[in-house]
Amino acid sequence: MNRRALAVVALGAGVALGLAPAAFAQAHSPAAIGSPAAADPSAPLPGAGERNPEPETGPSPAPPRDQEPGPSGPSDKPSDKPSDKPSEEPSGKPSEDPPGTPSEEPSGPPSQEPGPETAEPRIPDVTLSPEPLVSASPSTDPSAPSIGDVEVGPVRVEGFAKVTIKVRVRSAEPVTSVSASVDPWRVPLVRVSGNARDGVYVQEWGVGAGSGTREFPVTVTARTAKGSVSRPGPTITSVPGVPGAPEIEGAGAAPQILRAPGSATLRARVKGMGGRGVTKVAATLISEAAPPRHVTLSRVSGHAWNGLYEAKAHFGTVSGKTGYRLVFEATDSAGRVAAEAGTPFTVVPTPRYDITSVSGPGYVSLGKGGATVRIEATVKNGPRRVLLTQGRASAPFSHFGGDRYRIEIGLRPTMDAGRQTFKVEALNASGKAEDTRAVSFYVKRAVFFGGFDAGPEPVRKGGAITVSGTLYGLNAAGTASPGLAGHKVDILVKKAGSTTYTKVATVTTDARGRFAKGFTAAYDAHWKAVFAGTAKYAQMGTRADHVDVR
Repeated sequence: MNRRALAVVALGAGVALGLAPAAFAQAHSPAAIGSPAAADPSAPLPGAGERNPEPETGPSPAPPRDQEPGPSGPSDKPSDKPSDKPSEEPSGKPSEDPPGTPSEEPSGPPSQEPGPETAEPRIPDVTLSPEPLVSASPSTDPSAPSIGDVEVGPVRVEGFAKVTIKVRVRSAEPVTSVSASVDPWRVPLVRVSGNARDGVYVQEWGVGAGSGTREFPVTVTARTAKGSVSRPGPTITSVPGVPGAPEIEGAGAAPQILRAPGSATLRARVKGMGGRGVTKVAATLISEAAPPRHVTLSRVSGHAWNGLYEAKAHFGTVSGKTGYRLVFEATDSAGRVAAEAGTPFTVVPTPRYDITSVSGPGYVSLGKGGATVRIEATVKNGPRRVLLTQGRASAPFSHFGGDRYRIEIGLRPTMDAGRQTFKVEALNASGKAEDTRAVSFYVKRAVFFGGFDAGPEPVRKGGAITVSGTLYGLNAAGTASPGLAGHKVDILVKKAGSTTYTKVATVTTDARGRFAKGFTAAYDAHWKAVFAGTAKYAQMGTRADHVDVR
């Protein structure tokens, strides 16, 4: 088999086994297949027909059929005298294939056939770095969850750059979390395929060493309810950035706290250093609860050598608070890439604006100047606005601490009497009412007494006392009526030294609203007249009138 055919076979084997490109290149490099040009000069060259330079663990290969070994076996010592013509029975018959070519029927153990675990599901919406992913050696703890090869790419970055971390985890118990330690960060990995017992986890992260070279060891930890297991991965090496790469300034998102559903604006100013300037600006959104999101920014002002780039990142309804890290990348016409960490931002769910209580008066009395009504409401989570509405009219509440809101509205004196119903509405950021409560009260017209008197005074004990007056009410025009006819008025008395009034009579007003009632003077007392009110007219009482009995 010639060298070219061998390379094709080796490449097919690498793909079938699911090796990462870097691991495959290492396993099938010229040194790995016994090429003298790539071998260590101080190490002995492997003999023809060897599969790889590592020591064989199986039985020695059988000698060729046309060669009979001597008592001490074939000798590796070359002849002292070179010969242009090979002997008919050489001690090691050369093959037509170059040195290092494996025999067609190796005597060692056959290579392991790829199992189903080597075919990993495709990761949606994840852009891997063009540099190869490097795999680490497997874990040897049989009692812990099985962590597959820790794949990191690229393992060498220039300046601040984005790397991808990927791993497959299997476990008899459901895996509760998978994270990677990238000194000094703890990077949470997100499951993008599979399930809690057999899943593929991935995350993208930004690393950088600034002006010097720095190494970042990677260790992946998988946790279950019964414990955790860790597996080391490749080490990321960061070196100073590429000279002449674009410069990224002011990278971040606005607002820094976004209430979802809603959109955040990703923004960065990018300066190109030469050629045709900047050709592409993109951002990666990294969170603990979701796979990475990639957004391409568009230039909104400036030019390719100094421009402002923006993009909208929309977020639907979320169930909880989610933090996002940002990595911005800019590419110029020469292919030079620069990366920069953006200002982190947080997406929070829009809270439910629940109106838990509403309070108002039972009724309002309309006087000559109308009336003022105060309504208070308790609304959770601080809505954008709280409104009191009736029909097409509305008025905003004022916030006066905590969840409390208050409003005072004026009622015209000509307002219709009877029950009035308003709505209290809590509005979200889009102006939609999240919650609504009704509040009702009765509007009644004011009444008052004219000419109220209890007398004469002073009066002798046993003498006659007359309590009299006139009941008036406001009409629909807001002016006093000639008198309210046919309405009941209660007469109350409080004996001197007492603290309570006692009803002693009920009288009915005449056609002009007048009333009068006579009593016998027995003791010093205070007298009052009280109108209990109706659905149309408000309750009202007179001032107390004292009568001195001698």
